[in-house]
Amino acid sequence: MNRGATNTLVVRVDATDFEGWWYEGAGIYRHVWLEVVPQVHIANWGVYVVPTFPNPSDLSKSIVKIQTNISNRERLNLPVEIVSTILNTQDKEIGKTVSKAKISKCNPCIEQKIQVEKPLLWSVDTPNLYVLRTELKINGNCVDRVDTRFGFRHIRFDPEKGFCLNNKPLKLQGTCNHQDHGGVGIAVPDALHEYRIKQLKAMGCNAYRCAHNPPAPAFLDACDKLGMLVMDETRKMESTADGFRQLAAMI
Repeated sequence: MNRGATNTLVVRVDATDFEGWWYEGAGIYRHVWLEVVPQVHIANWGVYVVPTFPNPSDLSKSIVKIQTNISNRERLNLPVEIVSTILNTQDKEIGKTVSKAKISKCNPCIEQKIQVEKPLLWSVDTPNLYVLRTELKINGNCVDRVDTRFGFRHIRFDPEKGFCLNNKPLKLQGTCNHQDHGGVGIAVPDALHEYRIKQLKAMGCNAYRCAHNPPAPAFLDACDKLGMLVMDETRKMESTADGFRQLAAMI
């Protein structure tokens, strides 16, 4: 792509190969974005946030572990600053950390931690969500920013009590679903994803088993927002290089 010139972007979809034993559709049936980023930026899917609980029996204190991958196409040993801020359900700051590093061109991973006291837990009945705001700064100026939505929850499997969410036994009640919907095929609008989850919740469902392909981001956002557990499923049950590549992309 040439800067300052008129560029033509061509997208071609080839759906001639047979892949599954279910209807997968063809063409572009989800959102497509063209992202314009600076030479130094937060890598695509580059922010990983996971709340941990030092004492699993006490969920009133959490240490949020953060990993941020930076893509650098500018120069070696570039000094940068990574500012990570946690915002609560009222969009107020409840935790913040700043890290300084000199990065090369190998997509370094910056690790951080933030301690949060008395977080509101995410559950199927109270789906409380927080936001991790990641800012990449160079010479004090913010050159890139990513917001990552997440919830505080603790999951474990107990040999006596079964599945436990936030230290309480929970029976998973749900359905197995493919991505298509009556009347629209697999080109499902965002609002329809949310409508489907609301209908399943009204039926008494708290879990959703996906089909054998990465689900739409809008679907996962609806599940986070409305309190639906997701059992995701990889596309290929195999240990080939391509199978692992697809699994990593889905995660």
